[in-house]
Amino acid sequence: MHESFSEDKYAEGMNYEWNRPFFEQVEFPKDLCLITRSKIQFDYYENFFGHIMSGKFLSSMEQVNALQDYVIANLEVVSTKGKPKVNGLFSL
Repeated sequence: MHESFSEDKYAEGMNYEWNRPFFEQVEFPKDLCLITRSKIQFDYYENFFGHIMSGKFLSSMEQVNALQDYVIANLEVVSTKGKPKVNGLFSL
């Protein structure tokens, strides 16, 4: 999970202030990039001190007003070469 894509970032750790346990409030990016070699076949996944969800799942959660206490970022899911790995929108 990174703030932008480059081929070198796949092997880098996530050394961002927003990726630490939240003892203090930190500005969360509006857009993030998940660089992966894995096949993405889920609507909901919990990791990175957060929740990754498909646009379909996000829409369902918004309809029942379940996300008012969360900060949401757009998530681009790409391969290590920068090619899209999913169809549609994902969010974190």
